Amino acid sequence: IQSYLPTTQFFTILLPYGTAHLRSSHVFSSILPPEPSTLTNELRAGDASELPEGHTMALGTQCLYLFFRLHQVLIRRLNIARRLSEKDHTSNPLVEINSKPGTTVKNGNNGHERYQAYLSLLYALVENVERSSSSSNNAGEGGRYEDRVRSLLGHGAYELATMDKLIAHLLKNLQNMGNDDTLLNLIQLHRRHKAAGSFKPQAFRQEAAYLQDGENIFAMQYCPIPNKNNTTNGTTDGSNSDDSI
Repeated sequence: IQSYLPTTQFFTILLPYGTAHLRSSHVFSSILPPEPSTLTNELRAGDASELPEGHTMALGTQCLYLFFRLHQVLIRRLNIARRLSEKDHTSNPLVEINSKPGTTVKNGNNGHERYQAYLSLLYALVENVERSSSSSNNAGEGGRYEDRVRSLLGHGAYELATMDKLIAHLLKNLQNMGNDDTLLNLIQLHRRHKAAGSFKPQAFRQEAAYLQDGENIFAMQYCPIPNKNNTTNGTTDGSNSDDSI
């Protein structure tokens, strides 16, 4: 933290790729209890509907929806990298990988070591992109990263070539979420329902209509999937999925 301006209640924060501004209320929004609301209590009292136990509901603006979708893509690609790491690479033995300065990975047929090597490549790429402001340098780093990933995981790793762009979009949406007043009000609404012990969908939507301020609102619901092999990753047959977390 570089400075704090009391008149606007903003912190100025120095990051590796530049400076950012953060409201003080955002820092404590997840620590302090949710703001009480008589409207929430009145709407909940008049709503007989209730989500089943274990289900969670959330309403958010477009930046929250995009963050969830991008996060799903990120998890899918990391699972692709893990699956490719565990494949038999005997036909393409890898003696040593210089994934990061001072880091080497030996024994090319070890799936765990291959996956850790890929993560080191990814971290190094993101760090270099953040530090470099030159588009030509970024393109060069991206090309070297793509070549190393191909030699590490094979030609099936083509979907991993744009991971730096995916992470950049995720960070951008995180920043937008922090500056979205409508979303922050909806988060407080979510926390009030959670603190009450249950989610009443009709009351939730009614109050969200007062808070939306003309923005499009997206509804999301978490539903546990009863399955002895796979309980919450979106598959019902117990099979492996690229989208599982």
